Amino acid sequence: MNLEAQIYRVLVFAVLLTAFNWQATAQNLTYNGSAQYATGDYFFTERTGSFFVSNGLSVSGGSITLSINVPYIVQSSPWISYSAHGLLATGGPGSGTVSGRGSEGMGMGTGKGRKVDPGDADTVSYTRASFGDPNISGTFRIFTSQDRRTSLQASASVKFPLADPSNGFGTGAWDFGSGLSFAQRLGSHYIWLVNAMYWQLGDMDDLEFKNPVSFSSGLGRVFAGSKWMVSANIYGYTKILDEADPPLSTGLSSSVGITDKVQLSANLVIGLSESVSDLSMGLGWSVRL
Repeated sequence: MNLEAQIYRVLVFAVLLTAFNWQATAQNLTYNGSAQYATGDYFFTERTGSFFVSNGLSVSGGSITLSINVPYIVQSSPWISYSAHGLLATGGPGSGTVSGRGSEGMGMGTGKGRKVDPGDADTVSYTRASFGDPNISGTFRIFTSQDRRTSLQASASVKFPLADPSNGFGTGAWDFGSGLSFAQRLGSHYIWLVNAMYWQLGDMDDLEFKNPVSFSSGLGRVFAGSKWMVSANIYGYTKILDEADPPLSTGLSSSVGITDKVQLSANLVIGLSESVSDLSMGLGWSVRL
């Protein structure tokens, strides 16, 4: 067993031990999973397909919820890296070509709008699979109105740099985030959701990131006794790379409660800027243990 696998084992075991010890006094222990596929050329001359499966546990007690998630990633090129906010066009082992994208006369076209050539066919014509960086997050419920129509939560997240950045499975640096989320019921069938987080992203060897603020907003419609919800959403960030437009996307999501313990979800997201995939779709599941 290599060192990376040993580290994963120790980390997961430590979190599981903490979760089960806390479960004696906590209210819920939940298994969370998702499968997502994304495809796009971003600002490269070659298209990348990314498929990632996340598995994790969350444990809640009172107003606090703690979660760990570990992604397993399959990619058709190393040019897209998994970061705290999801997929990020970094160039992977060729991140230096991305950092020079703002220079005149390089690549195909000039300046910011040029396409970056990710390398020869031997480099991009491959499929690799590996675990990505694990993520630990927590939420704290700050406020809930007496009628439970309004709620406010604080959240924090940290990504551990355990994955190999040369193959696009991580950035090789720590990421930290903290923010607030707000939910408001509108009438008897609609919910307005807003989220904002500040991210401190660790730099790669040849590529520096700005520390962005992520934001999202969605309007959901509840059906069938609050067991099924469909929402329209917009997702964005302030600038992450000087060389690229900020990430911006929109899409639809839905969730349904199959039983009191099992919930399923689905999403379809369309990219609106060059920094995100053209199309992303996925399924999610949650099982209370």
